[in-house]
Amino acid sequence: MRKLEIAAPVSATISTRDAALATTNALIIDNDGLNLNGSGPAQYYVMQGTSMACPMAAGAAALLLEANPTLSPAQLRDLLTSTAADAALPNDNSGWGLINVLAAAQTLES
Repeated sequence: MRKLEIAAPVSATISTRDAALATTNALIIDNDGLNLNGSGPAQYYVMQGTSMACPMAAGAAALLLEANPTLSPAQLRDLLTSTAADAALPNDNSGWGLINVLAAAQTLES
């Protein structure tokens, strides 16, 4: 079995901010529209890495299961890999590629 199987967005993902944990000023996004760190409530934070990829992949799986609750784990995996960005040419760096939830959902509809 190929590993890494699928990829999910991991770079520059904007998330809600925990002020006690997310303290790097360059990554804080104020929600007052001015982007001047410290001038607004700063309730958003730019995050990256597996901290963002895992929830993206889990969210994609949840959306597909909401659309079809009868999918087995194997069917869900096959759906995600067969509709990913590099499904035709999987490789050892990105597996079947970036998750494409829209393509996966459209496959369920057809």
